Amino acid sequence: MLPISTQDFLVRTSILTELEPEICNELTNRLDSDTVLLEMEKQGIFTSRLHTSLPIFRYHQLFADALQIELTKRYSNEEIAQMYTEAALILFKKGNSVSAIELAIQGRNFSLAEKWMTLVITDVFKIGQTTMFSRWVRTLRKHKYIVSLEILVMYMITLGINDEIKEASELIKELEGRHVVDGWMDKEENQIIVSLFEKMQAFIVFASGDHQQVTGMVKKLLKKGYDRSNWDIIPISYNHYEDKIVRTSIGARGKLWSTDNALSFIRLFRETDFKEQSITGFSYGLLAEIFYERNLLDEALIELEEALKYGYKFNDLGLSMPMYMLKSKIYTTKKQFTAAHALLDSVIERTKDSYWVQLLHGMKVQCYLREGDYILAQQELDKSMHVNLQGVESGHAFLSLVHARLLLANEQEKEALQLILQVKEKAIQEEQISTIIEALVLEAICLQVLADEYTALVAFHQALEQGATYEYIRTFLDENKVVPMLKKYIKIRQSNVRDQWNSVPLTYVKQLLESHLNPNFQNQIANLLTPREQDVLKMLVSGASNSVIAERLFLTEGTVRTYLTKIYSKLNVQSRTQAVLLVKEWEK
Repeated sequence: MLPISTQDFLVRTSILTELEPEICNELTNRLDSDTVLLEMEKQGIFTSRLHTSLPIFRYHQLFADALQIELTKRYSNEEIAQMYTEAALILFKKGNSVSAIELAIQGRNFSLAEKWMTLVITDVFKIGQTTMFSRWVRTLRKHKYIVSLEILVMYMITLGINDEIKEASELIKELEGRHVVDGWMDKEENQIIVSLFEKMQAFIVFASGDHQQVTGMVKKLLKKGYDRSNWDIIPISYNHYEDKIVRTSIGARGKLWSTDNALSFIRLFRETDFKEQSITGFSYGLLAEIFYERNLLDEALIELEEALKYGYKFNDLGLSMPMYMLKSKIYTTKKQFTAAHALLDSVIERTKDSYWVQLLHGMKVQCYLREGDYILAQQELDKSMHVNLQGVESGHAFLSLVHARLLLANEQEKEALQLILQVKEKAIQEEQISTIIEALVLEAICLQVLADEYTALVAFHQALEQGATYEYIRTFLDENKVVPMLKKYIKIRQSNVRDQWNSVPLTYVKQLLESHLNPNFQNQIANLLTPREQDVLKMLVSGASNSVIAERLFLTEGTVRTYLTKIYSKLNVQSRTQAVLLVKEWEK
């Protein structure tokens, strides 16, 4: 039987997650906690030592639960709440604010917890503990505690960047309703909070895919003036684990803008006070991915290099890793396989985060598949699967579809199809447009190989329907096996056999087929012109004026004229009209 004083020590300290002698002394009004803790370890009482040289312990969970039950038997609710508050104050004084807030919340001292949350909120975001912050706020609201405006707005931000768009939208409505009651947005002391609210409100609208509305909102914000605050120095990560920016909220889950609208909107960030913010880096990354999908590879390279600068500046792997993967994909598309592998190997070597290392290995698998080296692809996939993810959720869509491609290459079509359907189902639930299209294309390829022609064409039509809506091109070009289906689909459409497929513009399908079958034009241009000259020529052929070319490529009109002079010389033509006619001839 343990002495009464030791029993009381155990019961009172059961509210702590870590038992440090100094803290235990203050909580129990003792001076010998180190002796007590060491004696408990010696007697084999249910404790685990957390430090080899210091007497810091933790109770085993079942033992702690039993002690908590005993605590409720010995003390009243008021006395227990006071213990939690005392322990929280001790920990906060020691600098352990996170544990202090946890204890304050457990002891139902919500006002104290909120006070500390407000004090440390910027630090919470700096260390990336937004999930923990969300849990705190949810607990306070669950207990009907009226949370302060600053905490609620920061909670709205965490919901937004964690892709909880529905919940964030509901909170926006709640805050707007609160304004109707007390006019908080009009009060001078709330203007910094109002500015944060309006910026995140625009972000949520953007993530929901309403591009026209968000453009108006951002212009209104800029006209109102940029309110600087302590939050400007905190890099908010808009991507925690996606291999592509378009799969995040900031990428509207793959609902791609038209190129013109994207350029117009993104310029609002690059040419205003927003240009120093981390979100501008993501605007470069997003535009790079849009350019790639539109088959504008050189433009994509220019944008991704700018995005990488922001990724380095803010030490944001959620921006830099997708850009490295995109860069390797562009190299692969250009059949520069050595450069693609060299880039990925270099990034893998200097990346410590095991999650991103696994995705980078997956990208190497895809490179080997494009080369036709299935043996090395399998070896690389094995490396990817053996990376220690330390609890990170498995089954990432990118890795699953890479695996499916390898199965398909190895003539394991049924296994590949099963994996693809799993990815598609999850993508549909999450409304991930880019993944839905990619999975549908691969599903159609599998079904075609399995001789299920009708079902293959149905899946392919669904992919084309989504692809046409958001102007997807490369997702179809990256799969050579779609050529027979494109031809068959066009033939069916031209024969008017399936009128229900008229939702897909036939010009879009023909464009995809021509891009597959007629690469000579691109090769001729690449051999004659620099990447930037190719950019100018493409816009020239599309009918753009010098001023429009300058605006879209971020050049002066004088620079555009200089480029045109060089282009005319290299193409051996004398005018804009002759250049366009020559390109049209090459395209035949």
